[in-house]
Amino acid sequence: MSNRVHPEELRALAVLQQIEPVKFAGAFNADRPDIQTPGGRVGCEVTRAVEQSVSALLARDRHAARRYGPHRAMRLVRSTGGPRDAVFPNAQAASGNDLVAAYERKRRLLPGYDRFTEQDLFLFMLPEAEDIARLRRFLQADPARQAFAVVYLYDARHCWRLTVADNAITRFAPILEGKSWL
Repeated sequence: MSNRVHPEELRALAVLQQIEPVKFAGAFNADRPDIQTPGGRVGCEVTRAVEQSVSALLARDRHAARRYGPHRAMRLVRSTGGPRDAVFPNAQAASGNDLVAAYERKRRLLPGYDRFTEQDLFLFMLPEAEDIARLRRFLQADPARQAFAVVYLYDARHCWRLTVADNAITRFAPILEGKSWL
């Protein structure tokens, strides 16, 4: 299968090599999983964990990312009888992330990927610490859900490493200052 190169996957690879230089030494962009280390040591799948409605808004409005993110909180509210409307930056509803759905989507696909000694997941997200806590609770509630050894969560400024087995979290900041992934 030919590899298709995506800028987000290359960004994820650069972040991982910055925060875990030994673990990701010699890693390269591939497919299924998106980041692979030589010798089958580590495979890391990369995906966005941003709700589809927010992704659609950002795709339609190229200036939304500059005006509202990635360093300012983006929140959503549900309008009566209608779809979600984006409200920036201080509404009191959801954050725009869906980390659990992104994790589950990739967990279901994992059996179709190449096998590695360690399988990891890299999630692009909007800044919101409570979403990380929600994902941690979800994974600890049922050990059968723990398909990935490590989940990296990246909001274009900080990266968190969640070691799933022991629920340990480490924050790295700032990461690769420069252009946002949004």
